[in-house]
Amino acid sequence: ELDKVDSKDNMMSYGVRSSIAAYLSLTSVPELENAKGRKKKSKSVYVMPDHSNVNEDEDF
Repeated sequence: ELDKVDSKDNMMSYGVRSSIAAYLSLTSVPELENAKGRKKKSKSVYVMPDHSNVNEDEDF
């Protein structure tokens, strides 16, 4: 009997959490647009390694 109550509570809290998550995702859209307008202080750069200098004929 107690397990049934616990599972109902778990389903209720899951529903509440998903509702809150949906609400926050909808209300946070303008904040994301404002963040795009701000200047970034840094950039992430990924550089591919340059293997053009490797001579395949050499034995290492």
